[in-house]
Amino acid sequence: MRIGLDTLEKLPAAVDSYGDKAGALLNLGGHLREQPFALLSKKLFGASGEVFTRDRYISFKSNGGFTKLKEQVSIPYSDVTVFEPGNGSTGLDWVFRSREGSFSIGLVYYGSVKGIAPRDIFWYQMKEFPERSGAFFKLLSAVVPETGFTSELKPSSVRKDLESSMTLLSGSASPEELGLSAPGQYPEFSAFQLVFSRFLAGTTMANADNADEYLAVFRSMDRAFAAILKKLMAEYNANLGGMFNREQKIYEADEKFQRLSSLWYLRQMASLHFAPTETSANALKAENVDPARVHITGNTVIDALHWVGQRIAADPSLASGLDELKARFAGKRIIGVTSHRRENFGGGMEAIAEAVTRLAARPDVAVIFPGMGLQGPVEC
Repeated sequence: MRIGLDTLEKLPAAVDSYGDKAGALLNLGGHLREQPFALLSKKLFGASGEVFTRDRYISFKSNGGFTKLKEQVSIPYSDVTVFEPGNGSTGLDWVFRSREGSFSIGLVYYGSVKGIAPRDIFWYQMKEFPERSGAFFKLLSAVVPETGFTSELKPSSVRKDLESSMTLLSGSASPEELGLSAPGQYPEFSAFQLVFSRFLAGTTMANADNADEYLAVFRSMDRAFAAILKKLMAEYNANLGGMFNREQKIYEADEKFQRLSSLWYLRQMASLHFAPTETSANALKAENVDPARVHITGNTVIDALHWVGQRIAADPSLASGLDELKARFAGKRIIGVTSHRRENFGGGMEAIAEAVTRLAARPDVAVIFPGMGLQGPVEC
């Protein structure tokens, strides 16, 4: 799935028109608007789509009426153990791989401008780019925390590889000596692209406890970017060769600047603030964060909750099966608990289960704990 220049314009119409049928076809229990992200394509003799639910990726093909499934691939996020971020000067394509298959999440930075091809210029669309980046980051926030490679995204791990990448840039050690995965003609750029990508993916799990660590890495990334630029400018301004190899040297320098631009876009996304609510946005602005860099993306879980509430308000019959629970919870404060993220497994889950048990014993409280299929500590 790739968020292109017109994806966010076309997305709502198709999902609004066929999201209910597609949701029923895939047994998702509701409209596709309830899911973090979905793309649908309907043609005369068939249809297809990609859906990111809260726990898995689904791609499918069906008949044109979304009533008969022809082909389906389903990959739980928890089975994803390999992260392969591909970055170019005009967009990125991040691959998430499990033993059973893979899926990708991509973003187009910019398209042609006044007939000029993307590769021929360095362009930044100030108005459109943040909106697409916000959608990209919101989708990452639904996927990445549920995967099996989150330990690779911790600030300490990213900082270590960033320092190794700086050593590689200096030329004092090889990728193999530093333990870096840096394929391609320009390994120093491959290494930095991987580190910058892992940092951006890791910020989907940033919270009050680790925010300072991520900020420290972010400042180090800026120093790394400046070091790369300084080295490239020195190369570009130096003797670029004689009459027979000057053109090739200039081409190689241009190739490196193209790779630098991909790092610049990752840096731009990392410097944006994607707030889930108006309250969060106001808190950032109160801390003197530039309002132009604050963008409200919403929260997939809360947005879906409000959407369901609005549907029930418009059609109370949808909640007719909840009368027994309504009577049972009357006069009580309701607490909804979710703890399905991988970092809660083990001791964290046991502590949560113990706390929920103590809360549930209170006569004025009712606890709804879906469990998300988890076993062990939550069985009580």
